[in-house]
Amino acid sequence: MSLQCAPSPLMKSSPAVSAKPDSSSASEAPQNELNATFRLIPNTLLANRQIRGLLFAALTSLWVSAQTPLPGLKEFGNRFEGSLIEPHAAEDFRIIGLHRLLAKFDRNADLRVRFFLPPGAAPETLSITAMEREDFEHYLMQSKSKSNWIANDWNEFGPWNTKDVIDSLDVRYGNLAVMATVGTSLLDYLPVDVMTLQMRDHVNRYTVYFVASRDLRSLSVTVTDFGGHPTTVSFASSCKFPDCTQFPAGSTQAITLDFSSLHDGRYHVTFSGRVPLSTDIIAKTISIYHKHQ
Repeated sequence: MSLQCAPSPLMKSSPAVSAKPDSSSASEAPQNELNATFRLIPNTLLANRQIRGLLFAALTSLWVSAQTPLPGLKEFGNRFEGSLIEPHAAEDFRIIGLHRLLAKFDRNADLRVRFFLPPGAAPETLSITAMEREDFEHYLMQSKSKSNWIANDWNEFGPWNTKDVIDSLDVRYGNLAVMATVGTSLLDYLPVDVMTLQMRDHVNRYTVYFVASRDLRSLSVTVTDFGGHPTTVSFASSCKFPDCTQFPAGSTQAITLDFSSLHDGRYHVTFSGRVPLSTDIIAKTISIYHKHQ
């Protein structure tokens, strides 16, 4: 079993956002509402993490209902993509990527995202997002909603050509985090293969990219099945002194979990971090749907 920890800094700024209305009458109201909302909010309030979180929730809701590009994002046939400085909710742990495979790619590459959609999943709730691990260009890609994904089967998102946005922003493959989720209030996180050809990776190791809201001196990750029974998959890392920081707040961290020994199905993955010089512990539990290649 291979377990790794690879921190990298994340530099995220959150100024106000303005919206450009779409030409279709069905989407003008949400876009105009978003535009008016952010124009009325002073930058001093946007600096507040909780306010940014509420605004981001509202922004996401309006975006989904309008299904039109936010300012800075271009609309393509299957996705919105571009450069967007977005406010983020104040989550203890924010998952930004879950990979099985991230293939190296060059300029003008036609990327594909392969994932397994669990049985019984609602295809129209599937969401694929991509962003930078280190935030230099505020890159963001968001898939469009569609209902013809096939449940209980492997699916492929594409085309996603790098010449459209990625090449012009000079986003490198080693700085990309991609994530697929399905569901509404209860999400399943779906490990993805990001590739340029019809590759098959038979190693079932998952790399999870996350950002913690507070400095952490230690982190433990446990994996249980949906019956609550522990598995042999886990992660633990800590620094020696009570005042030290091993996982800085706001920086992208990566851990690798090897699911090779586990049966197909849903698993609870719990992140638990201890804050330096404090008894405070922050935690998050997500559901990962595991499917062997």
